[in-house]
Amino acid sequence: MILLIKNTFIKIKKSLGRFLSILFIIALGISVFIGLRESSFGMLFTADNYYDEYQLMDFKITSTYGLNDDDIVAIKNLFNVSKVVPTYSIDVLDNGKAIRLHAIEDEINNVVLKDGRMPEDNDECLADSHEYEVGDTITFSKTNLEDYISIKKCEVVGTIDSPMYIRDEKGISSVGNGKLTSFVYLSKEVFTMNYYTEVYIIAKNTSSENSYYDDYETELNKLRTQLEELKPIRETIRYEEVLKEANQKISDAEKELYGNLAESEANLAEVKTNLDENSADLNKVKSSLETSLVDLESTVTSKEAEFNNTLESYNLTLETLPAKITEFNEEKTSLEELLQTYSEGTSEYSETEAELNNLNTKLGNLNTIYNSYTSFTSEIESQRSSLEENLTKINSSLDEIESNYSFYYDGLDSLETEKANALAEINEAKEELNNIEKPVWYLLDRTDNSGYISYKEDVIKVSAISKTLPIFFVIVSMLVCLNSLSRLIEEERTEMGILQAIGYSKAKIALGYMIYVFIAALLGIAIGLTIGYSIIPKIIYGIFLSRYYVPKLITVINPLPFSLVIVVTLLLMALVVIIACYKELKEVPARLLRPKAPKSGKKVFLEQMTKLWQKLNFTWKVTIRNLFRYKKRIIMTVLGVAGCTALLLTGFGLNDSINNISKLQYGKIIHYDAMFILNENQTELGDKITTLFNDNNILNPSLINEQAYKFSFKNKTEDAYVVVPSNNEELEEYISLYNLDNKEITIPSYGALITEQMADLLGVKAGDTIEIRDSDNALYIIYVSDIVENYTSHYIYMDKSYYEETFNKTIDYNMIIAKLNEKPSTEVALTDYNILSVNYTEDILDSFDSFVQGLNKIIYLILICAGALALIVLYNLTIVNISERKREVATLKVLGFNDKEISAYIYRETIILTIFGVIIGLVLGIFLHKFIIYTAQTDNILFIKTIKWYSYIFSAAITILFSFLVQLIISKTLKNIDMIESLKSVE
Repeated sequence: MILLIKNTFIKIKKSLGRFLSILFIIALGISVFIGLRESSFGMLFTADNYYDEYQLMDFKITSTYGLNDDDIVAIKNLFNVSKVVPTYSIDVLDNGKAIRLHAIEDEINNVVLKDGRMPEDNDECLADSHEYEVGDTITFSKTNLEDYISIKKCEVVGTIDSPMYIRDEKGISSVGNGKLTSFVYLSKEVFTMNYYTEVYIIAKNTSSENSYYDDYETELNKLRTQLEELKPIRETIRYEEVLKEANQKISDAEKELYGNLAESEANLAEVKTNLDENSADLNKVKSSLETSLVDLESTVTSKEAEFNNTLESYNLTLETLPAKITEFNEEKTSLEELLQTYSEGTSEYSETEAELNNLNTKLGNLNTIYNSYTSFTSEIESQRSSLEENLTKINSSLDEIESNYSFYYDGLDSLETEKANALAEINEAKEELNNIEKPVWYLLDRTDNSGYISYKEDVIKVSAISKTLPIFFVIVSMLVCLNSLSRLIEEERTEMGILQAIGYSKAKIALGYMIYVFIAALLGIAIGLTIGYSIIPKIIYGIFLSRYYVPKLITVINPLPFSLVIVVTLLLMALVVIIACYKELKEVPARLLRPKAPKSGKKVFLEQMTKLWQKLNFTWKVTIRNLFRYKKRIIMTVLGVAGCTALLLTGFGLNDSINNISKLQYGKIIHYDAMFILNENQTELGDKITTLFNDNNILNPSLINEQAYKFSFKNKTEDAYVVVPSNNEELEEYISLYNLDNKEITIPSYGALITEQMADLLGVKAGDTIEIRDSDNALYIIYVSDIVENYTSHYIYMDKSYYEETFNKTIDYNMIIAKLNEKPSTEVALTDYNILSVNYTEDILDSFDSFVQGLNKIIYLILICAGALALIVLYNLTIVNISERKREVATLKVLGFNDKEISAYIYRETIILTIFGVIIGLVLGIFLHKFIIYTAQTDNILFIKTIKWYSYIFSAAITILFSFLVQLIISKTLKNIDMIESLKSVE
C-alpha cells in the first residue's frame, strides 16, 4: 500500500501540469457552482435575520375609517397572534418631496440607528440615513396638519435604516407627485389623531422560519385565516358604530336646532310684544299731545278774538297795535317837547297838557292790552314748544320702534332661513348616512412591501441564473476531468500490468488512482468552496447594495449543499476512476504490458471528393484523418471550447445589454436637462418663473403633470408615472416616443401610451386596457393606444383631455422640464418662485452609472471565470493530445520534421477544433445571453437584448488567443519529447 501511495506522489510530480489542471478545473467548477447557488441562500438568510432582529411585522392592517381600541382587542384575542402594536403614520411634504411620518415603536418595526441618538423631545426625530444628516431640520407641509400631529417641524438627532424600507424605491404617497422619497420617525405623543391609522402584527412561530420559504408561509397562513374571518366581523361592527355615531350626531343636531329655534322664536315673540306695548303707549301719548295742541290753538284763537274785540273800540287790531303804540309814543314825545315851549298857565299849555294826558291815557290802555297779549302769546308759545318737543320725542320713539319692527321681521326671516338651511343639512346628512360605505379592512403582509418582494424576486433571478450558468462550468469540468483521468490510466496500462503481475489486486491498483484523484479533488474542492463562499457571494451581494439597504452579508454554509458538493464530486471522480480502470483492468496482465494498439485509420468523407482531396498536401491529409480518427478528443475539445466561448459571449453580451441603457434612455428618449418640482400646482408658467428662467439661461420650459400610481402583476406591485404635458408638441422636444417598430409617434387624443416593460409585465398589447391605483387604492381603467420604447421605470403618457376624462378632475401641473446652458446659481432662492427642488438629468445619469458599475462586477466575474475555464480546458486537452501522440511525434522527428513543422502539425488540429468550438459557442452564447437577460432583468429596468458585433469578435478572439497561449506554454513539452524513450515503448 505504501508503494502505491509513493507511486501516486511520483505521478503527481511527473505530470504536475495535468494534476494542477484537474485540481483547478474542479476548483473553478465548484467555486462557480457554490458561489452562485449559495449566494441566494446567504442573501435570503441575511435579509430574514435582519427582519427578525428588528422585528419586521408579518401583517399590517389599515382601514378606510381607521382602527379603534376595540379592533385592537379583537385582534389580540386571536390564538395565533404573538404581538399586536397599533400605531400612526401620515404622508407629508418636505421641500416638495413626499415623506412618511411614523410613530416610534419599541416592540415592532424597530429602526437601525446609524448615527446620532434617539429622540428625547417631541420636536426631535429620526430620519432616513440615505436622505438626511444629523442636525438637519425637516419642515412638514400638509393641509390641516394640526389635525394629525402637534408639531410643524423637527430636528434630526439620529439617522436610521428601517426593515420596512430596504429598497431605493419606497412606494407611492398620497401627497406631492405621488412618489414616496423618504421616511421619518417621531415620538408617538406627537400624533393627535383619535384613531389608529394602522396596526402591525407578528404571528406565532414565524420568527423561527425564514420568511422567504414555504415554512414561513405555512405559519403565517394560520393567522391569515383567523384575520380573514375576523375582518368582515369587525367591518360590520365598525360600520354599525359609524352609523350609530352618525345617527347620534344627526339627532343631537336636530335637538340643538329645534331647541335653538324655540328659544329664538320665544325671544322674537317677546320682542314683538314689547314693541307692540311700547308702540300703543306712545301712540296714546302722541294722541294726547296732539289734542293738547289743538286745544291750545283753540284758546289762542278765542283769546285773540277777545283782544281784537277790545281793540276794535280803538279801531285797531292785534296786527296794527304795535305800530299804533309806537305812533303814540312818538306823538307823546312831540307833545312833551311842545309843552316845554309853552308857559305854564297859558291856554296853549293847558290844551297841550290836556292833549298829552289824554294821549297818556290811551297809550296806557294800549300798553296794558299789548302787554297782556304779549304775556299770553309767550305763555302760549312756551306751551306749544313743550307740546311739540314732547311730540317730536314721541315720534322719534315711534320711528325707533318701527326700526325695531324691521329688525324683528329681518330676524324672523333670518330664523326661517337658518331653519331651512339647518333642516337641509340634516336631511343631506341623513341621505349621506344612507350612502355611507361599509368600512374596509386592508390586510397586508410583507409581500405588499415593494422592497421585501423585489429583494426576493432579484434573489430568485440570481438563483435561476445559478441553476443554468454553473451547468456549463460543471459539464465542461467533468468532461475534461473524465478525459484527463481516462488518458492518465490508459497511459499507465503497462504499469498496471506490472503491478497486477507482481500480485497487486485490481482493487488496490484502482485505489492508487483513486488516491491520486482524491488528492486533486479534495484540494480543488477546498479552493472552490473557499472562493465560492467568500468571494463570489460578496461580489453579487455588492450589486444588491446599490439598490437595497440591507446589512452586511452573512456567509452561511448550508450543510446539505456543502456535503453534497463534496460527496458528489468525490463520487464522480471515483466513478471516472472505476470506469477507466475497469476498462483497462479487465484485460490480462500480458496484454496490459504491451501498449494499446493505435486506432486504425479510416477514410473520411472528404476523400470522396477526389479533386479536393488530391489538392491537399500530406500534412493536411494527416490532420483531417486524425481529426476524425480521435472522435472523443473532437467532442471534448469542441464542447469545452464552445462552453467557454458561450460564457465569454454571454459576459460581453451582458455588458452590451447593461452599459448602453443610459445612452438610449437619456440620449434617444429623454432630452431635457432638468426637472423643476413646483410647490403648488400651476396652470401656466407665469411671469415670475419666466423671468427667473430667462435670467438663468433656462431654455424652453414646458409644464407637465407627473403623478405616481401603482399596478399589479403576478402578486407583485410596481410604480408607474402618469405624464400629462401641457402642450404635446413641446413634449416632443424633450421626450421622443418610439413604438416597437422604432417609429416616432405622438400622444393620442384618446387612450394612453405605456412603456414596453410595463406592457410585458401586464401581458397587454395595443387596444387592451390596464388597471392602475392611486395611494388611496382608487381604481382607474386606462385604454392602451400603443406601446413605446423605454428602459428605466414605467411611464404612462396621455393627453390632458383624456386625463380629465379618466380621473374626473381638471388638470394642473406640478413640474417643469427644460434645457440648461448651465445650472442656476445656488444663490437663487428657488422657493421664492414656487419651486421646491430641481432634478438634474446628469445627476440621474451618475446614479444609474454607479448601479451599472455594480452590475459590471458580475460581468467581470463571468468573463474571468470563462477565461480561466477556457485556459484550463485548452491546456488540459492539449496536454492529453500530446501525451496520446508521443510515439507519433517521435516518429515524425525521426523522419526529419523540425520543431516548427511538428508544432504546426499538432496545433493545426487544435486550432481547427477551436474554431469549430468557437462557432458553436457563439451560437450557444446567443441563447444563453437571452436566457440570462430575461431571468436577471429587474421589474423596472429593461435590458437590451441585442449583442454588439464586436462582442462576437472579442469572444472568439479571446478563446483563440487562449488557444495560442496554451500552445506557447506547452511548446517546450513538445520539443522535449524523448524520441528513443517514446519509440522503445513498443518493444
